[in-house]
Amino acid sequence: ETVLELQKVERQCSADRKDKAARQFRRVIPEASESEIQGLVDGGATAASMMKMKMAGVHVSVQEELDKVQARHTAVHRLEKSVVELCRLFQDFAVLVDHQGELLDSIEVHVSATKTALQKSEKELTKANKLSKAARRKMMCLTIIFLIILVIVLGPLIT
Repeated sequence: ETVLELQKVERQCSADRKDKAARQFRRVIPEASESEIQGLVDGGATAASMMKMKMAGVHVSVQEELDKVQARHTAVHRLEKSVVELCRLFQDFAVLVDHQGELLDSIEVHVSATKTALQKSEKELTKANKLSKAARRKMMCLTIIFLIILVIVLGPLIT
C-alpha cells in the first residue's frame, strides 16, 4: 500500500510538474497552441531552455539589424564621400568655366578689333584702287600727250 501511495504521489507530482511547465510555456510562448505546448512538455523541454532559444533568436535578430544598420552606415559614408567628390568636381568645373570665360572675353575683344581693322582696310583698299585707276588714266593721258608732242616735233624731221 505504501508503494501504491508513493506511485500516486509520484504521478501527482509529475502531473503538477507538467502543469507548471505548461503554464511556464504559455508565458514564454503565448502564441503557441495547446498541442504545441503539450508536445514541448512531453518532449521534456523546459521553459528556461525555450527562453534561451527565444533569446538566441532575439540575439540573432538584433545582430541582423545591427548588420543592416552597419551596411546602411557604410552606404551613407560612401554617399557622403561621393557628394564631397562631386562638390570638388563642381568647384574645379567652376574654376575652368571662369578661366574659359576670360579666354572667351579675350577672343571676343580680338574678333571685334579684327572686324574693325578689316572694315578700315577694306575702305583703304577701295580708296587705293580708285587712286590707282586715276593714276593709270593720268599716265595714259600723259603718254598720249607725249606721243602727240613727239609726233609733232619729229614729224617734220622724218618727212
